[in-house]
Amino acid sequence: GLVHFLLIALVVVINAQVAASLAYSNYSKTMITSDLSNLCQQMPYMPGCSIWGACNMSKVSDSLCSNGWGPLSQICSTSQGESMYMMPGCGNYKAVCTVSNGAAPSDCTSHLSLLLPTTSVVQANVTALCKSNTCPVCTTSSQMVPCYTLDLFSTLCKAHPSDPSCIGWNAWCSAGGSALDYYCKGTSSSSSHVYPSRLISSVAFAAVLSSFYSLM
Repeated sequence: GLVHFLLIALVVVINAQVAASLAYSNYSKTMITSDLSNLCQQMPYMPGCSIWGACNMSKVSDSLCSNGWGPLSQICSTSQGESMYMMPGCGNYKAVCTVSNGAAPSDCTSHLSLLLPTTSVVQANVTALCKSNTCPVCTTSSQMVPCYTLDLFSTLCKAHPSDPSCIGWNAWCSAGGSALDYYCKGTSSSSSHVYPSRLISSVAFAAVLSSFYSLM
């Protein structure tokens, strides 16, 4: 409870102090990968983590990957991304991309996937879709979010593109074009996507989201 989030706050402060002096030129691919690992171990169901997995499998255009800048900005950016900048794994990104004078490095925003649904939006739509359609075995009544929700969302919307819950998915696919073929084209088979091994209940998922957003 309170102790847990006080510890998170302490880690955020320490992380920010360490990252404060980080220059863009020193923010290496290895460091970005480490930050993404941190973020996606904590919240593997974020769309940015799904994109990172797709990047690692060479399933999406490099314009969405760019040595990790794409997935990282999807999670940490406050302009279009998930806005999880309070998480420790976003500390380096925040230090590099928050500038008081001049322009931030282009990598901070140039690889964002326009109109990518956020975690909470994807979860709400997946929940609605699974009430009226058959979902993969990875979803049950007691564990509603054991899958990378963006992957599951895409699988369901490929099969039911006219469903009202897929309006956001259709808009995202239209905006992204061929760079998103992995998510937006082809078969609707769930076997084509990779899901995380970590399971989380829908109640826990909602509690985690609520807690993190309350810190912002």
